[in-house]
Amino acid sequence: MDTVQGGKVKLPGGLWIITERAVATESGEPVDPVQAALWGFGRTAINEEPALRCRLVDCDGSKEAVHALANLLSAPIEEPELALRQGKLLASRLLPWARSGHLVVPRSTDYVLAPTERGAIDNLRLTETDVPPPDEGYVQVRVDAAGLNFRDVLNVLGLYPGDPGPIGGDFAGAVTQLGSGVTGLEVGQRVYGFMQGAFSSRFNVPVQLVAPVPDGLSPVAAATIPAAALTARLAFDWAQLQPGDRVLIHAASGGVGLAAIQMAQQHGAIVFATASTYKRATLRKMGVEYVYDSRTTDFADQILADTDGAGVDVVLNSLTNEGFLEATVRATAQNGRFAEIAKRDIWTPEQIGGGPSRYTPTKSLRWM
Repeated sequence: MDTVQGGKVKLPGGLWIITERAVATESGEPVDPVQAALWGFGRTAINEEPALRCRLVDCDGSKEAVHALANLLSAPIEEPELALRQGKLLASRLLPWARSGHLVVPRSTDYVLAPTERGAIDNLRLTETDVPPPDEGYVQVRVDAAGLNFRDVLNVLGLYPGDPGPIGGDFAGAVTQLGSGVTGLEVGQRVYGFMQGAFSSRFNVPVQLVAPVPDGLSPVAAATIPAAALTARLAFDWAQLQPGDRVLIHAASGGVGLAAIQMAQQHGAIVFATASTYKRATLRKMGVEYVYDSRTTDFADQILADTDGAGVDVVLNSLTNEGFLEATVRATAQNGRFAEIAKRDIWTPEQIGGGPSRYTPTKSLRWM
């Protein structure tokens, strides 16, 4: 786009993308999805092709915006993104959130965190609740720290398959009351465990689902352990992991992956792990010799090469997408054991047995 100054043509320079109602400058402002897609293209160009010197200007369609746009092109401002609203230039800025970010705590003794309806994080509220005395075989726990899992996010957003139940799983706290028949614990003892509904001030938990917190472990640290460690433990118990077994752990830098690495090493197994580029160094520091890229399917050929064509004996899989599943099955040994903890793209034992390899499963599992 050209402009004229003093009888001479002046080029503002760079790529200018002009949209109308592509972005909202205040809450409730309507947005045109087609224009928004163009704005998204421009943002990508700014990040990936800086030599284009791309500028984004969003107008509201008013006459004032047209005049302001003409003035802007004749004297460009060094801003990558601008919005014109009623003749005024607006620029995006990160500012401290005006609200405290704290939920209102009820005056009652006990409360629970729960969504008023699923679909948005903003729907979370602390609401009053009554905590009855624990039944036989239960303990009552005052929650000092609770762990946030991806499952909780899916639950609140309404994206978890089936009935997800109440949010919250990992927790650490202190025993406040014992139900009849409970032994081995005492009131005031620090415990941690895993049970739905843990985003509460107090709640009742079956005694089998709690354990004493090890000395030197803070409540926050303890609340990060149960779900990840239980997932790895149950998978390996089911797979009957033995010393010398070759075990493939996908997404090994995550919570379950890190727990699985330590358990496999304690069993004397040989760990084969996948992770993204910047996380693989951490796995090597943990003593994992065989580390591969989780973003491509090259790991299958690399594992077969590193095992002289034998493949791995046990798989702890969390990857989805048919291509990754095919590659994982191809890297699994004859009569291997396949533990599945993903939530989608899950193959049946029949699909795995007929997969693109010499792999015949002795066991396959979907857990959680």
